[in-house]
Amino acid sequence: MEINGGGFGRPLQDLEISAEKGLCGLSIVLLEKAPNNGVPWQLDVDVRYKNGGRVQLGSVVTLPSTSGALAQTNGGGFAQRPTSNSRVVAIASAPGAVGWWVRPSAAIGAQADLSLISGPNYGAQGLIALSPSGQPYPALPYRKDRNPALATSRVVIPTRTRLWAFQGQRVGGVGQAFVLGFDAAAVPAANTPADWSAPVAPNSPFQITPPFGPEEAANGLVWALSSTADVFTPTGNAELWVRTFFD
Repeated sequence: MEINGGGFGRPLQDLEISAEKGLCGLSIVLLEKAPNNGVPWQLDVDVRYKNGGRVQLGSVVTLPSTSGALAQTNGGGFAQRPTSNSRVVAIASAPGAVGWWVRPSAAIGAQADLSLISGPNYGAQGLIALSPSGQPYPALPYRKDRNPALATSRVVIPTRTRLWAFQGQRVGGVGQAFVLGFDAAAVPAANTPADWSAPVAPNSPFQITPPFGPEEAANGLVWALSSTADVFTPTGNAELWVRTFFD
């Protein structure tokens, strides 16, 4: 079935599938449609039991199917694959399940095809998110931004670390801007090339995730709002709140 993003964190209607007898597992297959296959999807999953009971099993946020570096004309960190890539993004298990409900949500404009496949039990009851390579990925270790107020830029940590993801929201703004990430110990000067980048529209969420797992940052982590994607062009607008996942 085709699904469309109506806003991240705003789930669409329930998508329901019955579990075949004796098969109390679920595979969730996502076919992200270019050029929006760099968008994370939130999937809320409930399980239905024979007595009619409904239990919330969990929620996952997918890692976008992105890889490589963008061309200069597109700017920034991670290229969207030119063709769509169908993949299992999560698996669920619930002994005794007779049905499932899945509620997807994503940024406005995102499009994908979602398939729900009933299958064997994958183990203990639970919901497991899968990376683009099909491997389970752990809950991201993180420390929240030290100052949650809106800002134009911030030093997250001025020492060697690993970046798991930048995730946040642009509040207000006019026109498209870019969230840039830097392997640096201080906010860089204008025209400094970005190490990571993602476009963000006004009043919209964003997420930057290294395509092949956590990525080493030798000097520290810094983020900033920029009017250009490849190099830092300060906007002077305090429009971002950002949570950085790092260890």
